[in-house]
Amino acid sequence: MKIIKSINVSVFVFLFCIFYAGFLGTIMGQESEPDFYIVDGKKIVLKTSQNYSALKVKPGTSAAEMKTLKAGIDSAGFGRVEDSPILQKYNIVLIRIKKGIGPSSFRAGTEKFKKKEIERVESENPVYGVGGIDQVLVNEFIVQFKSEVPEKEIAQSLKKKNAEVVKKEEKIKNRYIIKFTGKSARQGLAISNKYYKDPLVEFIEPNFIRIYPQRPKIKKGKIKPAEPSPAATPSDTWYSKQWYLNNTGWVGIGDADIDAPEAWDIHQGSSTIIVAIIDEGVETSHQDLSNKIVTPYDATDGDNNQEPNSWDGHGTGCAGIAAAITNNNIGVAGIGWQVKIMPVRIAYSNSPGGDWITFNSWIEDGIRTAVNRGAHVLSNSWGGGGSSGAINSAIDFAIANNRVVVFAAGNDSGPVIYPANLSTSKVIIAVSATNEWDQFKTMISSDGENWWGSCYGPEINVSAPGVHMWTTDISGAGGYSNDDYIENFNGTSSATPLVAGTAALLLSQNPGWTPTQVRNRLQSTADDKGPAGFDTRFGHGRINACKALGGSCTDDTDTCSTIASINQHQPTGRNIGQTLVNAALLFSTVLLFLLFLIIRKVKKRAI
Repeated sequence: MKIIKSINVSVFVFLFCIFYAGFLGTIMGQESEPDFYIVDGKKIVLKTSQNYSALKVKPGTSAAEMKTLKAGIDSAGFGRVEDSPILQKYNIVLIRIKKGIGPSSFRAGTEKFKKKEIERVESENPVYGVGGIDQVLVNEFIVQFKSEVPEKEIAQSLKKKNAEVVKKEEKIKNRYIIKFTGKSARQGLAISNKYYKDPLVEFIEPNFIRIYPQRPKIKKGKIKPAEPSPAATPSDTWYSKQWYLNNTGWVGIGDADIDAPEAWDIHQGSSTIIVAIIDEGVETSHQDLSNKIVTPYDATDGDNNQEPNSWDGHGTGCAGIAAAITNNNIGVAGIGWQVKIMPVRIAYSNSPGGDWITFNSWIEDGIRTAVNRGAHVLSNSWGGGGSSGAINSAIDFAIANNRVVVFAAGNDSGPVIYPANLSTSKVIIAVSATNEWDQFKTMISSDGENWWGSCYGPEINVSAPGVHMWTTDISGAGGYSNDDYIENFNGTSSATPLVAGTAALLLSQNPGWTPTQVRNRLQSTADDKGPAGFDTRFGHGRINACKALGGSCTDDTDTCSTIASINQHQPTGRNIGQTLVNAALLFSTVLLFLLFLIIRKVKKRAI
């Protein structure tokens, strides 16, 4: 009888464990799936931003009411309003977390304010942190229908989905920007994910508002007089300070440069070759850029007036590195001595030092227009965020049309950012940064810029100088300095146009070359730095313009300084759902162990 009782207890415990496991699975299965969208068949998971929140204001809210609402947010103490005409178009108030406020307090403050302003606020609008940037979801989606689908069938399909056409892209067949009538942004996201599976659709994705953070900090300062350099070939005033073109050893180590003078002895570039600076706009009237400018374009509003805001100096700095007017007795020299510049504006900031505002659709339009207007090299000193089918298709379009596409690897001392991280699957050039000592740029490298480090990874193709870069700035008090030039432009943002300008020299010498040929030549002729052969920091090495053009240039210094290790910054946090699952599994394990001990005790008593 005791043995039977023992068996009954064991059976009961076994059945209880099965029931508990099933109950646990049901509870975990009921956990809501995180928001996502789909690119190339893969889910891009969206996590709530730690930097921003947003409120969707009810239609019909007056300007006076909006002003009161924003003032209320600013005085509430949990965040500050980031104003933008673009956000106003969507009735969105974007709130940036206030310094010293934790994410949970920030979210609680947003929720409390939303309830308080229930008469004006419709809902909280999703803002996600993706790939190192923040992305605002709006009820606007980019949809590409398959090329063979007739317009009539597209119209019927959109009608069934209760979708309204916001814009039909005339430059791309069967491309539309749509919104789902009467739906919130999050509801629209769910509908778009289902629509992705429709046999008529090639891809559909949110037309995110992308918020790119400020580039590496640049300290303002008064320009110091230039020191004469015996190696100065061009007559430009500040050429002797442009160590990245010709380092005589006055800073860092001698020949930690791209051998520009030796390259110019071989080829100075052609005025028929164009580098597109895809950025926040270029000052076309600048004395060191004006006669280099061809066919500018502004993707933010679709016209040709892409002049930047007076404080947006990033694009002007990039343009000077790639192709400033050279040998003109003023300013700086550009590596692309004779090549032209096509400014393409894809973003802007709303205030000095502010974050960039852009859309997936603006970026795609900028890239495609640069190609259609004849740019040979596309210089992209931007990146981060989630993958985009629209942006990917624009990059593919550029490569298919024989354009060389160059992207910055990023400045976060972490993995290579999007779109530069596509270099292993697409023929683009991903660029990391070095300094005056030919060291890979880290937060502890010898250059003293301890607030940033270059991104790294197997996607890096080549590296190039990216600190203390002399280049053009917006004239007068605008931009980064109070002068027309800046002495400490930095980041992989500055390394990228240097590579793009060198690629332009190559195409000037070899007009029929493909993107693959240009990339291969830059890689095979780069000066190997760090570990022998390819590595994940320098890629194939620091570019050498002279060798790329076929010159037999030799380094003055063959040895390389010891390079400090990089903080890998591997992610340590886990989402709440995973944490709950792990806790539940641990609890289950402990419970089963205790039940096992009880069974053993019962059996011993039964014997």
